[in-house]
Amino acid sequence: MSVSLLQPAAFLNRLGITLSLVEKYLLKHGWRVRDVYDDATRVFLTLATREAESEDDAVLLRYPKPTYRYEHLDIAAYCAALLDRLAELEAVSRPEIEARVRATFDETLPGYACRQCGHCCRELRDAHQGRVSYEEVEVWRALGLGRLLSFVKEEKGQGYSFYTAWVHPKSGKHFRKCPWLCKVDGEARYFCRIHAVKPLKCRAFPLWREQAERVGCPGVALLG
Repeated sequence: MSVSLLQPAAFLNRLGITLSLVEKYLLKHGWRVRDVYDDATRVFLTLATREAESEDDAVLLRYPKPTYRYEHLDIAAYCAALLDRLAELEAVSRPEIEARVRATFDETLPGYACRQCGHCCRELRDAHQGRVSYEEVEVWRALGLGRLLSFVKEEKGQGYSFYTAWVHPKSGKHFRKCPWLCKVDGEARYFCRIHAVKPLKCRAFPLWREQAERVGCPGVALLG
């Protein structure tokens, strides 16, 4: 299937609600997350606390790290439990929390507008050397996006695996900028050649104003 024939919403609908989507929701709404390794279960976990709480406060949410895949874990069950707990904490119904998570990717920071300067795709290492969730990879595979998948590398550890993007299919090395970034002829702006199916981390950027400021995003100036 041609990427140009898809709409961004179609990709999200195929993806469904995953741990990665829920985590983006948490980050955009003031939660703080950190990763730990559980020696007992040999699983990388993500622990989440509210931004307003101190480091000493109890962890409110706990789930397997979204970018790792464990064959022995029922990730769908973990995601369902996480949604139930989050709905409880926010005092809303399960359908409502699911709607809020989905809406996260239609939200932008008040006053923010992308300048299409290509800064994030060229300068941020995570944009071209980071990880993507296995659910995203599965959707790309279902859509028959072989060219895109040739830039994704699966890496395996003891009992787990994860995917990194983007990796040159011939050299096996990471790119120095996102390979899907394309400059508009005669203009000082860029566009994404895989916009409709781009990774969740790209869709969610910037998560908050401080993040945009920290990485030097020119669009942050529009926030006043």
